[in-house]
Amino acid sequence: KHPVYKSYKFSNDEKVIEIGVPTPWASVNHIIEVMKRDDLFQQELKSIGCKVVFYPFMKGEDINHFMKKGLLEGSVIGDMPTLKMASEGYIDVISVFNKGSVSLVSRDIYRVRDLKGKKVAYPYGSIAHYYLLRILEERGMSENDIRHVPLDTGDILNAVRDGKINAFTTFEPTATVYTKIDPTLHTINRSFSSYGFFNIRKDYGEKHREAVKTIIAAQIRAMLWIKESDKNLNMASRWMAEESAKIVPIPLNKYIKKS
Repeated sequence: KHPVYKSYKFSNDEKVIEIGVPTPWASVNHIIEVMKRDDLFQQELKSIGCKVVFYPFMKGEDINHFMKKGLLEGSVIGDMPTLKMASEGYIDVISVFNKGSVSLVSRDIYRVRDLKGKKVAYPYGSIAHYYLLRILEERGMSENDIRHVPLDTGDILNAVRDGKINAFTTFEPTATVYTKIDPTLHTINRSFSSYGFFNIRKDYGEKHREAVKTIIAAQIRAMLWIKESDKNLNMASRWMAEESAKIVPIPLNKYIKKS
């Protein structure tokens, strides 16, 4: 029912590989944007009669919904949404896409243990959700010690500004960008232990192995291209910011170099 998702026109053509990606998410979206502009990738897809289309989503849980309905052939999602889909037998996990970071942010709280009894927001079913549960456990707390407020990333900033929540978790760069937009916010904790994975629906991947190999090759080329220079990284960051604006209306380009 999301207004952006409702505009998506999914293809019934088996040769069109539609892949969902949470946005914005560093450095996953950097890699995806470079892949879109990889001429060799397009040539190789054409040679096997295939086409790849990437769709931006708010979070992995949303993507899983469309995967289960058979509308998406692939996904690049975090560890928790991936584990959920894999355990239910829907996907094959093809490659590690990145090792990303998630952050816990607040205005008035400075220690994790002080979250007790407070309202904490997070994108439900995402790596940020898992990170919150894990960090509570590490501090000797449980999920029952906080008041849960599931929110999409795009709604979190206004919620914390309006006093509807006391803290939030989300994946980078959004968390850091929000602290730049509102300097009264600060990061309490950050974790670099979350992973993103490229997955293919089982029934599709088994029939289109060459297409899957072509996508992996493009992923590797994109990663190498980004690592070549700061110029390439900055260019990928601009492309990422433009794509993210379709989902989350925040001025990423303004803050991207600080994030």
